[in-house]
Amino acid sequence: MQKEYYTTGVFAKKADVTIRTIRYYDKQGILKPTHRSEAGYRLYTDEDFAKLQKILALKYLGFSLEEIGAMTLYDTPETMKQSLDLQIRLIEKKREHLELVESALLHTKKVMEKTNEVNWEQMLKLIHLTNMERDLVEQYKTSSNLNIRIELHKKYSKNKQGWFPWLYSQIDFEDNENILEIGCGNGELWKKLGNDYLRLKGKQIYLTDISEGMLEDAKEGLEALYPNLFSYAILEVGKDELKLFIEKYFVKKGNCLNNKSETNENIFNIENKEKEKVEEINRNIEDKAKEKVKEINIEDKIKNKVEEISVTIENREKDKKNIKQITLDIIIANHMLFYIKNVEETLGELYEVLRIGGTLYASTYGENHMKEITELVQEFDIRIKLTEVALYKQFGLQNGKQLLSKYFSNVELRMYEDELIVNDAKALADYILSCHGNQKEILANRYEEFTSFLEEKIQKLGYIRITKEAGVWIAKK
Repeated sequence: MQKEYYTTGVFAKKADVTIRTIRYYDKQGILKPTHRSEAGYRLYTDEDFAKLQKILALKYLGFSLEEIGAMTLYDTPETMKQSLDLQIRLIEKKREHLELVESALLHTKKVMEKTNEVNWEQMLKLIHLTNMERDLVEQYKTSSNLNIRIELHKKYSKNKQGWFPWLYSQIDFEDNENILEIGCGNGELWKKLGNDYLRLKGKQIYLTDISEGMLEDAKEGLEALYPNLFSYAILEVGKDELKLFIEKYFVKKGNCLNNKSETNENIFNIENKEKEKVEEINRNIEDKAKEKVKEINIEDKIKNKVEEISVTIENREKDKKNIKQITLDIIIANHMLFYIKNVEETLGELYEVLRIGGTLYASTYGENHMKEITELVQEFDIRIKLTEVALYKQFGLQNGKQLLSKYFSNVELRMYEDELIVNDAKALADYILSCHGNQKEILANRYEEFTSFLEEKIQKLGYIRITKEAGVWIAKK
């Protein structure tokens, strides 16, 4: 079927936008015309309407034009369904966010009408809720980029077992009940359990991540496959207190595991209530003193009550100390420890929360991992940096044993033998754009030129060979 071409004016009129908008998007490099006439006029096709629709939707959702450019440059008609799915999910999150803001606004208004005063704490909550919209944008950008990187490895890896099934096969789940994965991403490690689903059923497995968007992706994908097998929680290792997290979510009752320790929770609740009573009584004493109320022995009675409650709190503290410390059997950290600023301190925390005989599985990569990609982008433009920090220097194959041996006496490295054989320039370009560095800004208006550069490289041998140097450190306590 022959394509129909539209001039800028006709295209803009059909889309109900201004000609100025179309020209501006062309200038910004996010909506280039499919064709130009011999006279130099811009010509657009029906497929460009789909691209314009996505640009307008992402702009409405809060993405900058620069971000939109990186997200739409490599769109094709074949990716239309994927694009619509992403937009639907983002719209759903936007709607939920707007409902939260509306609820907070109504509550603030109601309180003001009732008290005739401004509740500044509620006002701060409104500010935080409003700022959450940007967080949602960042979460879904992160999730989308991770999926692009995973797909490249799936499709072009020489080792057909795949990284995640291999890593899963290295973990010994036998007689291990308390399991924590930190930095779970989209839950890819657990998506091909097969018959292992029954073996894992009954264990307490917590999947955690710093990103709420990632966790939602993990939960959505895994709950459809293995209902109620996993629990999910936000956790920022290196910042959040691991011991408190474990006390809150992990507890042992005989051989059974529950989400919360009822004993701990009751003690914490009672303690907080009693502390509140003490504070309230102290405030009453001050108020009575100020008012110079001369009630006989009133302060003595109150002080006696304070002492009585203080003794109760002390007893609760003793009870809390007598509760057996919950420890973990397995901690899984897949390609994430190198993102933590103070790795040594974090490794110490992980060691403390593992039981004697417990195991940390910490995967990482070495200095040669994906080195050809760095060489390619810097040959194209020396300014491109795919990461600000050489992550393998933080925690990698070369220094992992040294870092782990400060705490763990038994440390073993298992290597994953693999390489990438890539024959698709677009897939490789997408992967590079999904990385953490400054390449989006530099390549935003040069995507076609960069893709052509990669195609020329591929044509020489029919593919580009990319080194993979990855493995997992297995550290036993």
